[in-house]
Amino acid sequence: MATKSTNKKQLLMVNHISSLSHLTANFMSARSQERGYSPQVGSAWWMARFSSTYELNQFVFQLYSSGFQGDLEAKGCQVEIHTQQRDCIEQVRALVTPEALQVSIAVNDAVEVINDAHALLNNQAFNGALVQAGDQLHWLQIESAQSSWLVLQELSEYLKADQVVHFDPKGEIVLRGDSTMRGNLLNWLSPFCK
Repeated sequence: MATKSTNKKQLLMVNHISSLSHLTANFMSARSQERGYSPQVGSAWWMARFSSTYELNQFVFQLYSSGFQGDLEAKGCQVEIHTQQRDCIEQVRALVTPEALQVSIAVNDAVEVINDAHALLNNQAFNGALVQAGDQLHWLQIESAQSSWLVLQELSEYLKADQVVHFDPKGEIVLRGDSTMRGNLLNWLSPFCK
């Protein structure tokens, strides 16, 4: 999992996850309106942003010219790439190089659920874990120039699916757990904080 702003002026940023976790693939699939493919566990995933659509089209041409087979979703100057084929992964790596993820936690707050009706409606839309009265929730707002999918991928090493109540790729994450989990959460993210 990594991100890079390259020296090449046309390539502004590259986000990369080498192997999608079950948690990340599940939340990506739940947001199927954002992509025309279904993310698979274990697949490699990239999101690259270019300075112009011309540069993006040149990149896509190079990729397909080298025999790429996988999913490619372009929107504006941004492209999302998804593949399980090892030779295709090497083709993408030859064109882009990732570097480490950096995030900052803008807001970190804990709440106790009194009435779970709002949470039920909110979570059912995007595969979030259901909550009950008495559950303690931890709300984070992550700020990063990179994709928040990278943060969810990192957290998937520590969290179970039923602990992630809500995830929004704009940086909002709501988790269920006690104060110990909240402290652990901040420790897990601290290596990536600016």
